[in-house]
Amino acid sequence: MADQIKPLVLFTQARLQQEKLEDEIHPRGTLRMGLDATSLFVSQGTGRHWLPNIAKRFQEVGVVSFTLRESLQTRVTEKLWLSAYSSLAAKGLPVFMGTVRYRYYPNLTFSMSTSLLHVLRPYFMTAATEYKDDDDMTSISAQTTVNFYRRSFPPLSVTLRRRLSPTSLTRGVFSATYGPKPTLLLELSTPSVFDLANDLHWRDQAASESGSRAVLVRRFGLMLQGLVPALRAGCDLVFPKFLTEVNLDLQFGLLFGPVGVLTGSWGDRVNGVTTSVSLNAAGVAFTMDMCYLGQRLSIPVTLTEYFDPAVAAFAAALPATASTLAYHFVVKPLNRKKRAQFFREARRKLEDEQSTVRREIANNMALLKDTARKHMQTEKAVGGLVILEALYGPTDSAPEARDLMIDVTVPLQALVYKSQLYIPGHRSKAGLPGFYDPAPACSKTLRVRYLFDDRMHYAEISDDRPCVLPLRGE
Repeated sequence: MADQIKPLVLFTQARLQQEKLEDEIHPRGTLRMGLDATSLFVSQGTGRHWLPNIAKRFQEVGVVSFTLRESLQTRVTEKLWLSAYSSLAAKGLPVFMGTVRYRYYPNLTFSMSTSLLHVLRPYFMTAATEYKDDDDMTSISAQTTVNFYRRSFPPLSVTLRRRLSPTSLTRGVFSATYGPKPTLLLELSTPSVFDLANDLHWRDQAASESGSRAVLVRRFGLMLQGLVPALRAGCDLVFPKFLTEVNLDLQFGLLFGPVGVLTGSWGDRVNGVTTSVSLNAAGVAFTMDMCYLGQRLSIPVTLTEYFDPAVAAFAAALPATASTLAYHFVVKPLNRKKRAQFFREARRKLEDEQSTVRREIANNMALLKDTARKHMQTEKAVGGLVILEALYGPTDSAPEARDLMIDVTVPLQALVYKSQLYIPGHRSKAGLPGFYDPAPACSKTLRVRYLFDDRMHYAEISDDRPCVLPLRGE
């Protein structure tokens, strides 16, 4: 037996040591492979010539760039971070860079990066600093890059972000860049939270987990590129529950004409997929980034070398359609399966502990039954608040979740006083007399069916929200 256990122990120790090392250095890798797919969209007369040449068109798609980048980051102290990365392109010399980041105060950060090549000979150095106040009202950042082979004054970028007032979420951005290509940017961004299902504004983000609720950020601005003005507009649509975000940026300038970028992302920085389509006078480009456990594959594809809205619309519709089909036929069934497994496991744990829980609940119910009966008789006599049925359990409406609902009619009726029921919020209702938590680590809801003024009513109250019955206007 000892001979069989020892290899498992050694294997476990090796895995723990590997995970500890990864947490210390945070390795990240990026493979960037650029493709030229302009042959797919080059016009060759009438449309009937396109299909016979489709094989030849795909054969002409080729790789035009290839870059491999690896980075490491480690924390020396609570305030000091060191990072380094190397980049190797298919054509060109390898690049090595190092960065030092120091947090002088909790709100003030400095960083410095420099390129290293051959005998640690620096070619350029970038210095940056950022300040954020405690209440997130104002942030200021500045950055400059010094090229040791140029004697000109280095470019300098300064950005100021500030909320217009403590009671408003509208934020203004002022950015100025001095250098060979001077720019000036003024922009306003306004976030709002709403429900796509009923188009009603929703202010309390903790009140529900409905997937139709989203955050919309609208942006409007003016940019000066030298002396040439350009108008900017954009919007960001974020679905927090699904970790999904859609960004649209539009710009129109007298010098470069219309520019548009549409980006869609799912996931986070560690695991996720991001696609973007850009349209401007130089052509149409499509980029796909896939990230898994910090390792990223980036594929930029040049579709056309001229302004073509039709190709841009096709490039935007293709990933949107693919992601919609993948969500409905892959992600949704997997989530449903995981959810069912979670509730089955919670049900099993509840049954294992049911003898002890039932004994405690039975004792509480015995103490509450007389009080609840007296309150019910009093309320019936005056047409007041009578609890017909009250269920407490998971918010999820899956059949497996309904099996975890517990009956709390008696303890709820016992809390009724003078035709009113009030339970404070900001805490779980599982701690109330006669209640218990049937599914820990799961959002829960109190569902109540009651009589008031001899009329039937129904209410659903989230676990952390106050319960006030009867509802206003009843």
